[in-house]
Amino acid sequence: HTACTVFVAGVACPLASRKAREGEEGTQPQAEPFAVKAKVFVETFALNQDVQVKVEGLDKYANLYVSISRTYPGGVTVNLAEALLKEGLGKTIDWSSRMLSSLSASKLRQAENVAKAGKTGIWHSYVASESNNALTGEFKAVVTEVVSGDTLNLWLPKEKCEKRVQLSSIRAPRMPSRANNNTGEPYAVQAKEFLRQKAVGKEVTVKMEYQRKVPIGGAAPVEGAAEQQQQQTRVLSFAHVTLEERSQGVMRTSSLSELLLARGLATTQKHRSDDDRSAVYEDLVEAESKALKSRKGLHSGKKPAPPGRINDLSTSSSQSKSKQFLPFLQRSDRVHALVDYVLSGHRFKLHIPKDSLNITFALCDVRCPGKGAPYSEEAMKYARLHCMQRDVEIEVVDIDRMGTFTGRLYLQPKRIDFAQSLLASGLAAIQGYGVPAGSPLVAAQNRARDAQLNMWKDYKEPAEQDTRGKGGAGAGGAQAAKEVEVVKIRAVNVISGSLFYAQRVDDSTDALLKEIGSLSLSDAAGGKFQVGEVVLCKYAGDGQVYRAKIESYDGQKKSYSVFYIDFGNREVAPEKDISPIALNLKAASPLAFACQLAFVKAPGLQDDFGYEAAECLQSLVGRGQILAAQVEDRISEVVQGRKPETILKVSVSDPETNENVALEMVRNGLARVERTRRFTQTKEAVKVLKEEEEIAKKDRLNMWQYGDVGSDDEDGPPAWGRK
Repeated sequence: HTACTVFVAGVACPLASRKAREGEEGTQPQAEPFAVKAKVFVETFALNQDVQVKVEGLDKYANLYVSISRTYPGGVTVNLAEALLKEGLGKTIDWSSRMLSSLSASKLRQAENVAKAGKTGIWHSYVASESNNALTGEFKAVVTEVVSGDTLNLWLPKEKCEKRVQLSSIRAPRMPSRANNNTGEPYAVQAKEFLRQKAVGKEVTVKMEYQRKVPIGGAAPVEGAAEQQQQQTRVLSFAHVTLEERSQGVMRTSSLSELLLARGLATTQKHRSDDDRSAVYEDLVEAESKALKSRKGLHSGKKPAPPGRINDLSTSSSQSKSKQFLPFLQRSDRVHALVDYVLSGHRFKLHIPKDSLNITFALCDVRCPGKGAPYSEEAMKYARLHCMQRDVEIEVVDIDRMGTFTGRLYLQPKRIDFAQSLLASGLAAIQGYGVPAGSPLVAAQNRARDAQLNMWKDYKEPAEQDTRGKGGAGAGGAQAAKEVEVVKIRAVNVISGSLFYAQRVDDSTDALLKEIGSLSLSDAAGGKFQVGEVVLCKYAGDGQVYRAKIESYDGQKKSYSVFYIDFGNREVAPEKDISPIALNLKAASPLAFACQLAFVKAPGLQDDFGYEAAECLQSLVGRGQILAAQVEDRISEVVQGRKPETILKVSVSDPETNENVALEMVRNGLARVERTRRFTQTKEAVKVLKEEEEIAKKDRLNMWQYGDVGSDDEDGPPAWGRK
């Protein structure tokens, strides 16, 4: 047997014997409030009892920290630290909680919160502070810039402005700055680059958590005016930022903080017990511990390879210096570059990795308004939103007398000419006389001028009138004489700009829906079901029950992923909301079937104008009206899940308004004529669609904003930037 002194990890109790502090009466050791009660509680719990002891770790003084639990008759196991905290006889200690697993540390914090809420023990006079540091709110934003491994600049679409946030409860290595003599910390560049590649230009979900004041340029003076104190500090906003990304065909939500910690590119902040912290702090500690065990990044004990020497022509550029590199850049045709900084709407600082070169680059033939001029700020915001820290391709044409390289800049992955994009938005104008009249730049400027966008708002020259006729024929107006299948349908779920689920409109459909609507969950709800089984499931949207097919089961969350076979939508439902269904209803065929607009192709939701196309289709077919659908073809493809299903390619029209849905989509520039199929019996229908497509192209509507979106041939380049 060995006797040793141990400490309970994650908790600290009042001291039973404490020396009197200076200024206190008496010299004898005193007990802190509730110290005796805590000692008696521990003696009752553990003294002369059989307990389980788990060694958690050592502190810097080689003190042994453990977790102690006791199993009572009946098989109930109680943890000593949790029991102390629930009785209000201790408080959590962050630094020793880090020895525990994230789940164990979370249980300790929950136990402490229970004691605080009940004002038990040492918390008898506890009053929750109304901290002005706590922040609330959740919103979507686009990452425009990664300042460092834990700092992001976000573009808020609704407010049309940028906001800087810090990632909650983590610290990334500091980038080179004047504060650290431009040396920086190890892995700072790697952390920033990882975050840039992962998040820049993508939509993220931001959950604001807390804010904190930090000093600027040293500590604030102890005495002095409040204004002077204010000048010495700034307020930082901290948030938990998540990103949705597709992995193996499944959308997954990833925390940027956890991704950094798991790769050893950041560390968790060591908070005091009363500090604001991330709501997922335990998950962050767990991710850091995995990197620590794997000895990744900062925990490897190795310094990263030093960066190579970079020729920086952006800080001390001259015409003679730039001329030395001009032939190499011109010879390479299009050169891959990274936009390091946006100097103005048409001027950038670029980094060329292949040549280890930093240059100042300006767009040729176009100029944005100068600093202080109207719409100069709008041009700057537009350039930051679309170019900042993005991978681009450039074509170097020449250099100016100041050593600035001039040329064309193309945005990835669709290789959009950014000068053309600026002109089409009315945020730049053509400069000089070297641009031919038939150039796309001239056409883009003319469109912006005719629409009086931004800097052309007060342009006085009358816009050229459009005398084109819109054409009144429908896409299905001239079908060849053949036997056709026309059905009445009702759209129930729009998937994308050309795909939707529908139900047939007939008496049998109405009778089945009425019978299902009269049901409720049975007493057998919450049982176990097999994948592929048809069940009765309560839909969270309206609380009604519908038929659904089991797709998967999550044992941890005790929930099922289900597909509503009569409406074509999916949901994750808890066990208690699912029950068996009568055999006759289980055997009845699904009412929802997949439909796709015939003759046309719309961008997917992941592509540009994909959401606009889906919203347009929703407005055309999603009002619950009865539609006429002519079946043109049947194909088998994967719609949402993993298995292919039969899709009806249909020409859809609204009998009340005589609107042809495909024609309206093409007319609004949100779909284009499909060119992979050979239409023999529908030449007139396709001809009308093509006429409307040409009009939408000339008007640069929506998806035609930057020109032709590309060929639809299978062997050609992918349309709308698909990978």
